[in-house]
Amino acid sequence: EDLRRVSRPHTLRVCLAYLITSDKDDLAYDKQHSALMELATIVASQPLDLLDVVSTLVRVLLFLEDKFDIDQFAEKRWDALMAFGVHAPLETCVLLVGEMRGNISLGNRLDA
Repeated sequence: EDLRRVSRPHTLRVCLAYLITSDKDDLAYDKQHSALMELATIVASQPLDLLDVVSTLVRVLLFLEDKFDIDQFAEKRWDALMAFGVHAPLETCVLLVGEMRGNISLGNRLDA
């Protein structure tokens, strides 16, 4: 923990902030990596704000690009999306159906 350049996120809102950090931020790689590594675990703990942020976080994850060549990027993104699907299934499904209607490339995004 002491060697980390950014602190480990412990809440969904911190994960969201880390994921949407500007590419120009010197710590953008570290923030995105840290959020992806912790997100599934945080979702599985079913925090009180899960339903408040599920739609925003799922949308961010769907369209998140691996701009920093992060190890296990696709797997960790998929793990987080699956955690949302398990712990907030209705909200996640409604969002995914809406995205599929409006965005033909959603399948491509999930494969990336």
